[in-house]
Amino acid sequence: MEHKMVDSSEEEDRELPPEIWRLVCDCLVPKQLGRLARTSRDVRTAVRGSPAFRQLLRCDGVWEDVHERSILGVAVTGDSIVTASEDHTLRILAATDGSCRAILEGHMNRVRCVCIMPDGRIVSGSRDGTLIVWARDGSHLRTLEEGPTDYVWCVAALSEDRVVSGCRGGRIYLWDVNSGREIEMFGAGSAVRCFAALPDGTLIADGGEGRLNVFDVAQGKHGNIIQSRCHTGPHEGSITSVAVPFESVVVAGRGNGSLSLWDLNADEDLIDIDDIDNVFTTRGHDAAVWALASLPNKRFLAADGDGVLKIWRADLALVPEALRSQRFPDIDSDYSGSDYSAFYSGPFPLTCLQTLRGHARAAFCLAALPDGRIVSGSMDRTLRFWAPVGTQIDRERDAPSRVS
Repeated sequence: MEHKMVDSSEEEDRELPPEIWRLVCDCLVPKQLGRLARTSRDVRTAVRGSPAFRQLLRCDGVWEDVHERSILGVAVTGDSIVTASEDHTLRILAATDGSCRAILEGHMNRVRCVCIMPDGRIVSGSRDGTLIVWARDGSHLRTLEEGPTDYVWCVAALSEDRVVSGCRGGRIYLWDVNSGREIEMFGAGSAVRCFAALPDGTLIADGGEGRLNVFDVAQGKHGNIIQSRCHTGPHEGSITSVAVPFESVVVAGRGNGSLSLWDLNADEDLIDIDDIDNVFTTRGHDAAVWALASLPNKRFLAADGDGVLKIWRADLALVPEALRSQRFPDIDSDYSGSDYSAFYSGPFPLTCLQTLRGHARAAFCLAALPDGRIVSGSMDRTLRFWAPVGTQIDRERDAPSRVS
């Protein structure tokens, strides 16, 4: 009688419950997860169902030579991607194949930022000190003449008819895009490189020298300031990007490649504001972090000056409990170290899940697409698309090609 040979490893795969495989996956690096995902069917099923695997991204396409010079800003509206460039123009591209629907000309210097209004109108900010409002098809609507007379660093939509802009001169402007009227101006004290606008009218903005300023834009008045001590010096540690990945948690990228976390709802009696920087700051990148984008499951994506993207997970759940049982020593202003492990032995709230490479030069901007992908723009004039690994494997299709 012939006996059928049975692969004992496959039998073991079937016997292991999915919970065990998920625990294994949580301990593996992306390359190891990738190898497991290509093995036996049972292992593939378990790995692909693991939270660790589905938190990874893979390159899902590259569009080259999108502009003649660096891509400095990117935004998404419906089935279109809008890019802002150092070549003084913006382009509206079809999200499906990259075909150019319109070239927006009007700025006299590099276009540093772009945002989309709820109704689809486009607002761009430039080094020429102006904001331009464009229709959905790219036609020029109006130029916001008065207000910023300096480099416009950032712009964001607040409501159906209001945008906020920040400039190098240390001012933040609130605009009515229908009339072009300046509604309010806030003094930030230093160059405003970045900010994050929340639905409730809160604006979290770069305040210079490592600070974050919180403005109540809805009420048109200045809010409270969150201080962040900058141990590496005001220039190296300056804030270059900011985002709110979930709830009240704010993440800031810095010029020295570090990342900082704040919990805006933290009890100040429990956690000293200065101590927050000591505990929640890590040197996660080797170059300035120029852009941040929120991802599901308390994660965010950071893009830096080397063209490297990293996925980070933020978890503040255990840190307040740890801080209840220990206090930080006083650190004088001359202290320049960055390793606080001698003072804090609790869990660290920032974990790097994956490093993504592909851009040849600095990556300046990130945006999320409706289908769950992320698009990044770079000084190398390319757009790169990053898709969740599980969904990309499941749909088994080639990366999208760009129509010139």
